[in-house]
Amino acid sequence: MLYTLTSGENVIPVKADSETLTLTYNVGSSTTNIVTNDTFFNFFDNAGTLLESITFDTLIFKGEFLDLGVNVVYVPRATLLMVIMQY
Repeated sequence: MLYTLTSGENVIPVKADSETLTLTYNVGSSTTNIVTNDTFFNFFDNAGTLLESITFDTLIFKGEFLDLGVNVVYVPRATLLMVIMQY
């Protein structure tokens, strides 16, 4: 089943056998965890280091990243990085 997350707190029930668990995911009103070429510097500084203000446990990189002046990113904490390739 797919869920569309909306701004604020999202409560998602997850069934496993006879047990139901609840996942809670908070989404800021204007910030998502999707990093694009246009939003790169909302997440990383000029050296490619993840900003301390970013609290997402998962970052999704979407699209091509060109002319940023950054060749490597540094994430100093446990974070899942996902890449969506577009051809």
